[in-house]
Amino acid sequence: MSREDSWHVIASSDAPKGAMQSNETVQENLRKPLQQHKKEQTVAGFTHERPGEGETNEWYTPKTFFTQLGEHVIFDLDPCSPGVGLSHVPARRVFTKDDDGLAQQWEGLVFCNPPYGRDVGRWVEKCAAHGSSMALVLARVDTAWFQKAVATADGVFFLAGRVKFHKGSIRNPNKGNASAGSCLILWGEEAMRIVENSDLPGVLMKPVAPASAGE
Repeated sequence: MSREDSWHVIASSDAPKGAMQSNETVQENLRKPLQQHKKEQTVAGFTHERPGEGETNEWYTPKTFFTQLGEHVIFDLDPCSPGVGLSHVPARRVFTKDDDGLAQQWEGLVFCNPPYGRDVGRWVEKCAAHGSSMALVLARVDTAWFQKAVATADGVFFLAGRVKFHKGSIRNPNKGNASAGSCLILWGEEAMRIVENSDLPGVLMKPVAPASAGE
């Protein structure tokens, strides 16, 4: 796929490092009472914008997102996890900040809600290189990292409205809107199929090869 590809709308609608969990264990962990997040604020985390002084920079994907994505969907890996019991991401395996997900080998279907600082481009590049991934990012269509990512993607799903992320902990009932609209950048047939069959509100687009000269 090249930067010359055009795009069109195809759908619209309103554990410790190295540990592998079974589908049943993933579902059981999601049903358990959520663990208390011990740190009110952290220096580095999984954020959508740079925080102000004294502000937490950890924003977690809400449970409703995964309910709409499909309650049957279980990912093989979440490489940007705050830890088991601290996230709504249904994943068999997780890497935390201490594991350094960028330095690890990824396997299977990946859900990536990356740190949104200077390294966001490195995370989406890792998704593209791995394939079989979906990255939840801000739709910063004017940035170099976004343009580079979509040039390699099989599809981009622009979510309607703004995602209400949990601030600092998924136990925090106060949610904050992202500073811009969000999208899922998709690589691989499985990621595309999941979004196409989901109840997420938004618009799905995929690239179309340009017509040959003379057609």
